[in-house]
Amino acid sequence: MADFEGIIKQIGVKPYYQDEWCVIYHADCRDILPLIPDKSIDLVLTDPPYAKDFLWCYELLARQSSRLLVDGFCICLTGWAYFDEVLNIMGKGLSYYWALIMPQSMGCVARYHPRQILNCCKSALIFSNGQGRKHPYIFDMFESKRDKRLHIWGQPVGWFQYYIDKLGQPSGLILDPFLGSGTTCYCAKKLNRYSIGIEIEEKYCDIADKRCSQSVMKLEV
Repeated sequence: MADFEGIIKQIGVKPYYQDEWCVIYHADCRDILPLIPDKSIDLVLTDPPYAKDFLWCYELLARQSSRLLVDGFCICLTGWAYFDEVLNIMGKGLSYYWALIMPQSMGCVARYHPRQILNCCKSALIFSNGQGRKHPYIFDMFESKRDKRLHIWGQPVGWFQYYIDKLGQPSGLILDPFLGSGTTCYCAKKLNRYSIGIEIEEKYCDIADKRCSQSVMKLEV
């Protein structure tokens, strides 16, 4: 089981929000990530900003994930325009494992028109920090529409719950350095998983705070 409280104490920064399952920092992830102990994270799940000016996010993600992950996975969403660049950047610090193509409209995919597929699908690149533990799951392709009510780039809760359930360890710790409106922490808490989220914009920290403060019943195993 992740030493969640011990890790938070070692980080030593006052959280914006904290409860039994998750902690959220209102900060630049470049300031918080170096404070997280080595080999303390089971799964990195994040949706960084993807534009030419933000490719540094992936360089940081690859470097820190290789240090933080303990035989786990890094899942990062990315846009098609920078797919190849992100793949190359992340591959310098981590081992490529798998890529998922996630349709936001099954109708477009069914018609097999390349431009339509690119416009209505999202890609998630999966990397491991070396060997990467094997898993028996076959990833399903399912439709799940983006939710823009909380964040302009908000992603479907169904996707994130799926990743956490399939690639996260039940007792592990999940990290999202680009938390946005808190989907990763919200989904982790729903599945009774520990998580750390970092978000630079306070308005989204406030939204994530409200989402994560919702009551979640603990599952007895």
